[in-house]
Amino acid sequence: MKKRTLLLDADIIAFRLAARNETDTAFGKAVDPLGPALRETDAYIAELKKDLKATDVIVCLTCREHNFRYDVRSDYKGKRKTDGRPEHLTAIKNHMEEEYETFIRYSLEADDVMGILQTHPTLVAGETVIVSEDKDMRTVPGLLYAPHRPELGVIDVTPLEAAQFHMWQTICGDTVDDYTGARGVGKASLFAQAVLEEDGPDLWDTVCHAFGYVGATEAHALQQARLAKILTRECYDFTTKEVILWEPESLTLLK
Repeated sequence: MKKRTLLLDADIIAFRLAARNETDTAFGKAVDPLGPALRETDAYIAELKKDLKATDVIVCLTCREHNFRYDVRSDYKGKRKTDGRPEHLTAIKNHMEEEYETFIRYSLEADDVMGILQTHPTLVAGETVIVSEDKDMRTVPGLLYAPHRPELGVIDVTPLEAAQFHMWQTICGDTVDDYTGARGVGKASLFAQAVLEEDGPDLWDTVCHAFGYVGATEAHALQQARLAKILTRECYDFTTKEVILWEPESLTLLK
């Protein structure tokens, strides 16, 4: 059997399953015992392995100590609420760490861990498939499965498609992660549509034009691109364990 490893966006899995094990009552939220939540977690992972014909899974989680994107922009995710999180969230994450091979790296989000593992030639033997509902993972080349869109199956994102979507995300911003992109330039704009059709260095020229159109600088565009970039192998120094911030010059490799 061909070796296929699922790279699981465990942040999302843990949140979904923890939330599902809370019930509404007349007095607010009631938390079910932890046992059913953990059994459902294991059953869900087993089902993914079966459906995607995988031999292995790697649980990818966000570092709880630090996030390098806060060094790029201090108010990154600044409006995201931390209250109201499901009761079993931490317990489910701890369970996955104990029961499955897990990757957590200092300063990295789960997205970055998946992106690096997916694009590194030797860290994971055989074929890898990122499993995530997060649209940001379309910025990473390779195999991708979105559990909330099972009808799409496993798609193969090319390096050019990944770069195009990264530039699209840079222009449009992300309200969930609280970075604005080129404020006022929407998803339906000519700029946003253009980067989904262009290739190579022309992508960055279009991004700069979009930011200039709303009176923003190229430096601001670069900051937004670095926030939007899901790390891949070339963005991480494996010797120093430090992030290598994205540079537009990497787009020339697409030519």
